[in-house]
Amino acid sequence: MFNVDEKSYEKHSDKFLDTLAEVAEVYNRFEKDTNEQNEYLLYFNEHLKVFPIIDYWRKEIFYIWDICRESLICCEAINEEFIRNLTDTNSIHEKVYFQRTLEYYMENITYRMFPLLEKIAQMVNQLMSLNIKEKDVSFYKVKEAMINKYTNHTLTSLFKAFESKGEGNKALREYRHALTHRRDPLQPYYKLKDYEAQGLEDGETELSILKINVAVQMEAERDPQEMLSIIKTFYFNLTDFVEKLFLGSLEELIKRYEDEVDYSENQLSHEPNE
Repeated sequence: MFNVDEKSYEKHSDKFLDTLAEVAEVYNRFEKDTNEQNEYLLYFNEHLKVFPIIDYWRKEIFYIWDICRESLICCEAINEEFIRNLTDTNSIHEKVYFQRTLEYYMENITYRMFPLLEKIAQMVNQLMSLNIKEKDVSFYKVKEAMINKYTNHTLTSLFKAFESKGEGNKALREYRHALTHRRDPLQPYYKLKDYEAQGLEDGETELSILKINVAVQMEAERDPQEMLSIIKTFYFNLTDFVEKLFLGSLEELIKRYEDEVDYSENQLSHEPNE
């Protein structure tokens, strides 16, 4: 990644392991094994024919997640190797450069993690036949549809568990909303405020109290270190959610297929002999 040397990147990469690589291998192995058994299974079986669609979303989501993982490694490297070691001897230029580089990666992660959730919603909408129009799909709509239609399903429990990690999720959503619609909440900003001061009204000779509206610099809403901690917590919660969701989704497909095979074999065994 940019701005981080290979040695620093490698040093901190073990903190953010490529957890989803094993899940990807399970999907790849499933597709390979199924094709070896019968090349038509993925196309004609009522349930397995949706597998290529689910696997497409899996690749999209894992790609975004991996960019977030790499960016988070860069955040950690910049923070630990440079920012924490800055002293009064460092120039203002160096301090601003490393701080802005850290913030760049944090913003990159934040912008990407929420579209990832929306892609998960598209995948679950297809898998569970929720019948929400593609243009109307959102993470929250899919979550509510799962709760209403599949109250006790394993995947529904995963949605609930992820959303129960409340405060961190809320803080990161507020951060993203500010970045997208208002301003950078990590930087000082200016706001108009009213102050009282003594002065002369037009045409008057005696001092009176005047209200003056001026632009003043306000403090940043959040500290970058606090925000980095929130992002890391959200990332690990998200990783756990994605890992379990895709393993559970494959289990769902396999279960449906096995149920269909059992039903077909049962029907055949009860057919009258000619």
